[in-house]
Amino acid sequence: MIRWLARKGIPTGLLLLTATCLLIRLTVRDAYVWSAVFFYIGPWPLLLTAWPVLWAWNRKSRVKAGLALAGLAVTLTAFLLTPRPSPAPAAAPGSPVRKVLFWNIGHPTGIPEKVHQLMAAHQPDLVVLAEAEKQTVAILDAFLQRYPGWRIFSLKGGLLVAVKGTARVEESLELPSRSRAHRLTLRFPDDPEPWNLIAADLGPWPPTPRLTRTERIRDLAGTRPRTLIVGDFNTPYDSTAFDSWRPTFRHGLTHAPDSPGAATWPLGLPLLSIDHVWMSLDLTPTHAAKGTVLPFDHAWQVISVGFL
Repeated sequence: MIRWLARKGIPTGLLLLTATCLLIRLTVRDAYVWSAVFFYIGPWPLLLTAWPVLWAWNRKSRVKAGLALAGLAVTLTAFLLTPRPSPAPAAAPGSPVRKVLFWNIGHPTGIPEKVHQLMAAHQPDLVVLAEAEKQTVAILDAFLQRYPGWRIFSLKGGLLVAVKGTARVEESLELPSRSRAHRLTLRFPDDPEPWNLIAADLGPWPPTPRLTRTERIRDLAGTRPRTLIVGDFNTPYDSTAFDSWRPTFRHGLTHAPDSPGAATWPLGLPLLSIDHVWMSLDLTPTHAAKGTVLPFDHAWQVISVGFL
């Protein structure tokens, strides 16, 4: 039985699974509960890697090896024909720039020292951390002593928001599947106009529908200018849940002219773009940086935002 599984059962099963993932990605994507799992486990880089491995594993079977080669050809063609997002328009000359640091820090007790290193290196105006629910009052007070002139908020759902200036929490949403979103009004010291921030974290379980949650968050953001939507959505940029977002918001890691790529998970592998900095259309990403620090599974990102 073990020999049969190794020679025929497992290779055939993986061949069928990969073909199913490709079919789902080319058709319904994650629009349904049953299709979401296949969509999430079959991103383009994984499909492009899987077919040559499956060909080598099945090369003694003419039919299976041919199917693997056909799958590779279809995957490569579809990937190359998928429209690539254009870089965002350049900011207006002399436009002030705000820097946003976002990172899912993975439930540590205390703010990781890497956060402080990133703040020193990039000088952000806004910091949003996900999975930061274990921060105590003493830790928050220490942060404020280290950064005079900042405000910090520990919000339900494990979201931590720190702003260089002042802020006020306007509204909070409790969404299905352990998801939260908060709307804040931000004011930076040298800017008389308010900014709007939506900080969000969506539950990670792939089969749970996301469209209802992302639409609630989009409604929370509204059509206000100077709006930033920041968080771990556990939802890729090309998900059906973001079909209504892509025409109405810009995306930092996708549209920045020097983007290092939109994928932020897992462990530095370019598989899923699930952490996002979106912005209203009066804003534009002028620069993007990201990096992975082990043992953290999510990449940090710093997005510079200017005005059109």
